[in-house]
Amino acid sequence: MKLSQRIIGIALSVAFLMVPAGVLAQGDDLEAAMDLIAAGEIEAAVTILEPLAEAGDPEAQYRLGDIFWQADGELFDAVEAARLFTLAAEAGLAEAQNALAILYLRGIGVELDQVQGAHWQAVAAEQGYLPAQVGIGLRYLKGEGVELDVQIARDWFEIAVEQGDPAAAYQLGLIYANGVGVEQDFAVALEWTQMAADEGFVAGHYNLGIAFVLGQGTDLDAPQALFHFAIAYLLSGQNSSGPLYAVVQDVAGQVTAEERQQRLEAAEDWVAQFLTNAEE
Repeated sequence: MKLSQRIIGIALSVAFLMVPAGVLAQGDDLEAAMDLIAAGEIEAAVTILEPLAEAGDPEAQYRLGDIFWQADGELFDAVEAARLFTLAAEAGLAEAQNALAILYLRGIGVELDQVQGAHWQAVAAEQGYLPAQVGIGLRYLKGEGVELDVQIARDWFEIAVEQGDPAAAYQLGLIYANGVGVEQDFAVALEWTQMAADEGFVAGHYNLGIAFVLGQGTDLDAPQALFHFAIAYLLSGQNSSGPLYAVVQDVAGQVTAEERQQRLEAAEDWVAQFLTNAEE
């Protein structure tokens, strides 16, 4: 081993040994609380998280705030959730910043304030937090809390797409399909929408079905439309009384029996493979 490597190794070992025992214990407590949340033992998790949050642990503040926001019954406390999210957000935790943004945008636990919502979402997005990048893109696309700017919205969506977010690709598809701030281009819209669909985004498959029904950016192709509508239905979890099932049945009536069987079986295979890959 080179001398410099040996020195670095010793330094790291010493640094680890010098970490206060309380900090290590706090990390163990936080992990225990997360395990309890996963097991559905919410009240037990709260008992662990509360002293950590009051001691100033941003992660504990965020997790505890999330419990109060999402809880049913007596545990629900949107005002306390907003307080805890604010503490964690000001400490720099991106997840808390985005959560606080959502509370402001919806007026939950705080007075509705789109400017504050957009501010915190932008701060989280700048840290690379994916949901916030999609969210701030939507703020610019709709002019919510910021001046409407489709170019900035597109920039944020493209950044999110680079991290693999299908919702961002779907939004880019809508921008080009509807010609929002850009020249309408169904072919480009189809490419973005296909990208979202490849990641199992239900609305992406639905819009691909629409594109094949109307011949937007592609040839008219009812069997291929049926394929995508069927995938959207299967992924959605809707039952046979839902609107997607009705769409599938309608398009199925426009193709031959052989085409119907082939495309429905292909859709089932696609969904089965997608779910298998998602579990791995």
